[in-house]
Order: sequence, then structure tokens, then C-alpha cells
Amino acid sequence: MISLIIPVYNESENLPYLLGKVSDLPISKDIELIIVDDSYDDLTLKSTEPFKDKLKINYIHRKKRLGLASAVIDGFSAAGSATLVCMDGDGSHPVEKIEELAEKIEAGNAMALASRNVPGGGADEQWSSVRKFISWTCNLLVKPLTGLKDPMSGYFAVSKDFFDTVKPQLKPVSYKIALELAVKGRLKNIPEVPFRFSERNAGSSKVNLSVITGMVYHFISLYCWRIFAGKV
Repeated sequence: MISLIIPVYNESENLPYLLGKVSDLPISKDIELIIVDDSYDDLTLKSTEPFKDKLKINYIHRKKRLGLASAVIDGFSAAGSATLVCMDGDGSHPVEKIEELAEKIEAGNAMALASRNVPGGGADEQWSSVRKFISWTCNLLVKPLTGLKDPMSGYFAVSKDFFDTVKPQLKPVSYKIALELAVKGRLKNIPEVPFRFSERNAGSSKVNLSVITGMVYHFISLYCWRIFAGKV
């Protein structure tokens, strides 16, 4: 069994597209789907109704925007499987990589990452130059923290045992919970699975100045944790 965690905020246009892709997977019956929704209304929740008989869905509706990182933590905490996979709810992550990521965990790795920056990975041409620049800059800023090629990826898998061990140290700010798990879990040699990132299926990106500021603050806090907690 795989627990697939999808944090969402106002994704009523995109979530049915993604759930349709998941339901078509050969392993769909082995997936426990945990959707953590911070939307103020019920539109995203209602968009999942056609899939209630096709997928095992655990819907957590928080009705307040508490942030993507905390949504992932809540989803992981509610998971009933030993293998946890996290992906975006906007259709930008290919569902075909779910099984490959899960297999890395089942093989004994604590964490595995879907990466745009290893051979075979990349981003579609529709991805804006501004978003590419932001991603490149952030990767450069956190390079001393981790040996990952794509630490800004939001598509990753962890073992439930590893998550439970690291959870007390997590400070859920910003978007990049995978980076924090890798740093505070003191993981080395995390396998990276290539994938091609696509622009969201519908709607506009939620990356704005506030999100970018939060990421910079997060990076600084991780450097401080590394220095003052002696986690080298």
C-alpha cells in the first residue's frame, strides 16, 4: 500500500484531472489517497465526488490557509501506509513516477526525490523563464545544505518510520518540506528519479513575493539549525 498525499488550495479545476490520472494507474487499488485542503469553500472537495467509488480517499479539509508544508505534515501524520508519496495537486507532476518513487522506499531508502535536474529530467517549454530563474536561484542558495540535484522539488517519497522520527524537529514554514526533511534527517545519497515538470493544468501559479520571502526565511532557518544544533 502507498499513501499518496496531495496538498491543495483552490484546485477544483485541477484535482479532477489529477485524480483521473491516478485512477487509471495499474496500482490505483493499492493507493490510499490523502488530500489536505486549505480552501475556504467546498468547491475542491466537491470536485472529488466522481472518484469516491474509484479511489480510497481520505479528505482533510482545514478551511484555512495554513501552508503547504504543514499540509504535507498533516497528510503524512494521517497516513496508514509504510510508504508515503507527496505530489502537487495542479497536474504538474506525472503520476507515472509514483510507483518508481515508492519502490525506492520499499528497497530500504528513507527518502527518494523526483528530480528535474538529473539525466532524463527537465521542464516543459511552457514553464516561464521567471519560474526557471527562481528555481535555479533557490537551488544555488541551498546547495551547501544538501547534495540533492533538485532540492526544491515538491514531488518525493519517504518512509513512515523516517518521517515519524524526524517529525518533532520539523518547523512547517514555506513550501519546501522535502528540503527540510533531507536536512534535518541528515540524509545522504538520496536517490533522485528523473521527471519532466509541466505547467499546471489550469489556473495560475500561487508563487508570489510572500512565498519567495517565506522560502528565503526557511533557508536561513535551516542554515541556523545546521550551525547551532551541530547537525553536520
